Amino acid sequence: WSLDGTLLQEFIGHQDWVSSVSFSPDGLQLATASADGTARLWSLDGALLQEFVGHQDWVMSVSFSPDGQQLATASWNHTAQLWSLDGTLLQEFIGHQGSVMSVSFSPDGQQLATASSDRTARLWSLDGTLLQEFVGHEGWIRSVSFSPDGQQLATASRDGTVQLWRRAEVLDE
Repeated sequence: WSLDGTLLQEFIGHQDWVSSVSFSPDGLQLATASADGTARLWSLDGALLQEFVGHQDWVMSVSFSPDGQQLATASWNHTAQLWSLDGTLLQEFIGHQGSVMSVSFSPDGQQLATASSDRTARLWSLDGTLLQEFVGHEGWIRSVSFSPDGQQLATASRDGTVQLWRRAEVLDE
């Protein structure tokens, strides 16, 4: 939609409901996630550029890396995945005991946060190493977001709360 309410384009191709949409940092592409088990990359003219197939269940969230070169997806199958834009699976993030509902890149693009129906959020390095777990919600965590400086995470839950977390110092070895 344009700001005056004019429909500019419709993106057709998913075989089930669309759960998430994200603009690329340069504003030239859209990524979508769907209950059909795929994520898709589109040009703004509606052309399908790439399909990301690898989750065995609903894909709930999609997020571009800050440099626009990678996508992260979160799935009902308890995993998140990191992709190159050519459709290559780069990393799978395994450890949640429930559906992964949301995924977000840190502002520097070096880490990924996930939120889950297991009532935890997790912070990961892009190589799949778990860096920190955030426990405190009494319901599913539906969304996770980094502060602009990357030092805090906010989580939103079905328990009716938003919680703000300080990221632990992660030192290079």
